Amino acid sequence: MKKILFVTLLAIFTFPNVAKATESYNFIGDVIRSLQSAQIAGERTKQGNSNDLVSQMKDIIVFNNGILEAAQFIKPHLVSNNKLIKESAGSFHFIYSSIVENNENLLKTLENALNSIENTVAKQGTFLRKISESMAANEELWRMLLYATTMSTYCLVDQNRTENGKLKFLTITTKEKKSLIDQLVGVFGDRIKGGPKGGQLPLEGSGALLYSFLGQGWKPSDTK
Repeated sequence: MKKILFVTLLAIFTFPNVAKATESYNFIGDVIRSLQSAQIAGERTKQGNSNDLVSQMKDIIVFNNGILEAAQFIKPHLVSNNKLIKESAGSFHFIYSSIVENNENLLKTLENALNSIENTVAKQGTFLRKISESMAANEELWRMLLYATTMSTYCLVDQNRTENGKLKFLTITTKEKKSLIDQLVGVFGDRIKGGPKGGQLPLEGSGALLYSFLGQGWKPSDTK
């Protein structure tokens, strides 16, 4: 909670004129906050690491609440008039919603196991297969997060302004660009400054991808 408050205050003080912010800035800011909510949800689950089924069910419920919060940051952008923002928001929302749905099905599997212990013991193979399938499905959904993050960067590129025939300008201002960079470091730390790397978890990889994109030398929209 303190970390969320810190990043929110950071966004306010590094870019106080929120009413005049560009739509692309607002969207990417919400993408960052959604990634942060998902990251915090995962950290809470690790803290409650237990082999007890009841504890595991509680962890899944807590985790799902965090992912639902992440989806709420994205939801307003599903009706954007900007096609690139709308499509990217749709990808993020699909991933978050699918993870929640998948976890709800996992909860039902665990609930049924507790309601019928004898049957579960007799059919351990079936029970473990269902658990494994849910875990595999979630891993695939998390990998999709990197593609959704890549899609989100498209709205940051000004498609109507070129220099020497090449796209070189952003749709966000110098101040907005700095604010997004500061927010990313505030959420993920200095470790994302090296850009995307093999072995990174999708959440950190998404943060590193955004940081890397913003540092590629694109010119802010207020560049003359």
